[in-house]
Amino acid sequence: MSPRTFGWPLLAVASVVLWWHENDWLTDDRPEPAAREQVESVDPARLGGESAPGRPTEEAVKADPVGAEPEAAAPAAVMVEPVKEKPHAEGPEAPADGMAKSQAERLTGLGESVSPEAREDGVAEAAGPELPEGWTELAQAAVAEPDAGLRGEAIRSVSIYRSAEARAVLTEAAAGDPEPNNRLQALQSLWYAAADGRDQEGEIKRVLEDARADPDPDIAELAQKAMADLDRLAARRANGG
Repeated sequence: MSPRTFGWPLLAVASVVLWWHENDWLTDDRPEPAAREQVESVDPARLGGESAPGRPTEEAVKADPVGAEPEAAAPAAVMVEPVKEKPHAEGPEAPADGMAKSQAERLTGLGESVSPEAREDGVAEAAGPELPEGWTELAQAAVAEPDAGLRGEAIRSVSIYRSAEARAVLTEAAAGDPEPNNRLQALQSLWYAAADGRDQEGEIKRVLEDARADPDPDIAELAQKAMADLDRLAARRANGG
């Protein structure tokens, strides 16, 4: 057999071995060199080994607490002191709350003893000369009660009566009550009474004349309007109107 006859089988075997070697290399599970380099370049801080730059590790925090980030401080408790309401009464003789409430209810009861038809805007159309039970207490409260609000309630109740006693109380309140609102209310009640012809117009006009000099501008203005109104009414009546 010639050497050429042996050469062809050897060449065929070498080709098979080479083909197998190349296919086995392609199926190798090992990463490509580029991929292997990429894996090796991963920052070990991401894998939990070391802390990221700028953030201390847990061991470093324990060893040097100064370098650790400060924890948020808990909000301090705020002490709120309850607000105390100021008493509404005037002067050092202001009554206690219970007493003031009792007196207010008492004055309200006295005012409600008047018949409904005798009330219109707090002023009686014709309450009659009869004074109610407890009149003395009501009249005293209108001019001497320390609490300004209670005095105002009493003045309102007194204003529904047509009598010399009621007129005297309203006149005193209009001239001497330290609370401007109470003076204004008493003066207005006298004006309405005179305008309705239920009281002595001449006497009330003298009170209005004095009230024009009141230090409170609202009271002085009301007195001026009341005087002008009563003058017009007097002229109309004189002409038979």
